[in-house]
Amino acid sequence: MTLRTPDSFSAVWGMSGTPATAGSGALAAGAGAALATLGATAAAFAFAPGDEGTPPPGSPVSSSEVERLANSFAAAYADEDAARIQRLLTIDAQRVTPANRQTGRPAVVAAYKSQFASNRTTGFKLDELKTEGGAAGRATAHYTASYADGSASGTMTWDVIRERGKPRISLILARPD
Repeated sequence: MTLRTPDSFSAVWGMSGTPATAGSGALAAGAGAALATLGATAAAFAFAPGDEGTPPPGSPVSSSEVERLANSFAAAYADEDAARIQRLLTIDAQRVTPANRQTGRPAVVAAYKSQFASNRTTGFKLDELKTEGGAAGRATAHYTASYADGSASGTMTWDVIRERGKPRISLILARPD
């Protein structure tokens, strides 16, 4: 049996294009390379962005997704769960308050960890939550944060975008009363 490798295959894999005979190392190498190429191609299609389950980059977020993220943030804050807050944020998330600003998920999460360590949170409630979807969704609500030694309230806004197919918070803006 004789197997001839096509020129395009030869160029990619550096094979000579000369006939390989059954039982020779060239045949085994050619077959192995072909199987590796087929496997890599199948894997690329199986995990390619934009398949049926993953919205393409820049897809809009719905109002209900924005509402879910705002409520998830409130629950995570009430539980002082910085790890859960981290999962809600984009990689380049920003947190803006009148006193300071953090940019990047690690800096935002570190600010919440510091805040939780300095004053135990006993509750976090949202009132008058308003949401809108779109390429960049937005939620705004009046918040009341309860702490071991008092409370704080104000308006909080979350901007939400789709990152890697999932809605994530890109901006947290807090304005105390």
